[in-house]
Amino acid sequence: MKLPHFFLSIKHLFIILILFFLSQNNDLQAQKAWTLNDCVIYARANNISLKQLGLNTKRAKINHEQSKANRLPNLNANTSYGLNFGFAIDPTTNTFSSQTAQSGQLSLSSSVILFNGFQLKNTIEQRELERELAKLEVDNLANNIDLTVFTAYMQILLAEEQLKVLQKQTTLTDNQYEQVQKLINVGLRPAGDLLELEAQKANDEVNIVNAKNAIKTAYLALSQALDY
Repeated sequence: MKLPHFFLSIKHLFIILILFFLSQNNDLQAQKAWTLNDCVIYARANNISLKQLGLNTKRAKINHEQSKANRLPNLNANTSYGLNFGFAIDPTTNTFSSQTAQSGQLSLSSSVILFNGFQLKNTIEQRELERELAKLEVDNLANNIDLTVFTAYMQILLAEEQLKVLQKQTTLTDNQYEQVQKLINVGLRPAGDLLELEAQKANDEVNIVNAKNAIKTAYLALSQALDY
C-alpha cells in the first residue's frame, strides 16, 4: 500500500529509534533500529482487523466477478455407461444362453438469461458498490493505523528532545551552583544564596525522572500501536 506523503517526508529525515520488541513468549528478543516507515509497514502487515478487511475485499471482488459472469450462457455435459449381463432362453434352441448388453448416454445442455427484469444488472451494480465499500474500509483503517503510529512515533521524539533540554538545564544549574559555592567560600556571597539553587537542583532531578518515564510511556504506546 502506498504511504501518505507526510510519512515519506519524515522517512527522509533518517530518524532512527531503538525499539525493544517482544517475541511470542514475551521474552526480550532483540534490539532493532526502526524508522517511522518501518513502524508503519509492520503495523499494517500485522494488524488482524486490516487482514480481515483485506479478505472481505477479495471476497467482494470475487462476488462482483461472479455477478458479471452470470450474464454468460452456461454449458452442462453429462455422460453415463452401463453394462448388463445374464442368462436367457434361446427360442430357437430352447436352451439357456448368456447375454451381455452395453449402453451409453451423452447429453449437453445450455441456457442463457435473456431478460429477468434487470435483476442481473442490479446485482452487478450492488456487488460493485460492495467491492468499493470494502476497499474504502481497508483504506480508512490503514490510514487510522498510520496516524496512530505516526502520533506515537512523534511522541517519542518529543519526549527524547524534552529530556535533552532538561539535561542541559541541569548542567547549567550545576555550573551555577559551583560558581556560587566558590563565591561563598571566599566570602563574596552569603550562604543563603545556595538555598534557591539547591531547590532548583532538586526540581531538575524530578524533571529528569519524569522525562525518562515519559519516554518509556511513549515507547510503550508505540509498541501497542504496532499491535493495534
